[in-house]
Amino acid sequence: GFIRFKWGTPPPDEPDPVIIIPGILGSEQKSDGTWVIDPILHTYDDLIATLDANGYTPGVDLFPFPYNWRKSNVETALLLKEKIDAVKEICQCDKVDLVAHSMGGLVARQYVQSDAYEQDVDQLIFLGTPHLGSPDAYLMWEAGEVGPFGSFRDAIMERILKQEAEEKGYTDVFSYIHVAPISSVGELLPVYSYIFDDSLLRSYPENYPANLFLENLNANVAILTNSGVRINNIVGNIVE
Repeated sequence: GFIRFKWGTPPPDEPDPVIIIPGILGSEQKSDGTWVIDPILHTYDDLIATLDANGYTPGVDLFPFPYNWRKSNVETALLLKEKIDAVKEICQCDKVDLVAHSMGGLVARQYVQSDAYEQDVDQLIFLGTPHLGSPDAYLMWEAGEVGPFGSFRDAIMERILKQEAEEKGYTDVFSYIHVAPISSVGELLPVYSYIFDDSLLRSYPENYPANLFLENLNANVAILTNSGVRINNIVGNIVE
């Protein structure tokens, strides 16, 4: 006879609904006031289409979570809770799965690590989430500049911020980011040493713009790892 081995746990007959949380620049507001996921760069089209082709149905058990990425992630996390509550009502289920890209992962962490968390996340998949911050945010926060590499995404970000700053009466992007404020930029600043003065590396947080939001999240990361949420952290590896 044969011994039939079963590796792992078979998937449930009814998978948890999936909520996709985009990153910075991954949502935009329509003229009627509604928010939609990434109508400019279409970053998430393939992800949604792939899930759709593999048994998920948009509006039934597959939902985007577009939001105002300019706001603090703390504020957005409360809106995420409302979204999860709405999805649970639609699906008549107790838990959801979150697929969070870039800064969207910080939104998800803020929710799970907050007092508002209701034990309603089964799986949390991070896609390139800057858990220690992103050096790209430094130029925006300290100089109101986008770059420095001149990618298409950077050009879109620069155009949006400049146009919004002008429309809202700010003299420049720097003033817009700090006075409006565009809190998310400050919450993306790294919490490690990353600035060189010639060959001398500054020691964080001395002479750095501090990121208290991310410092707090990482100081309390045990809340996340002990939450019972199944976590997959997908990262890339780039050259120095």
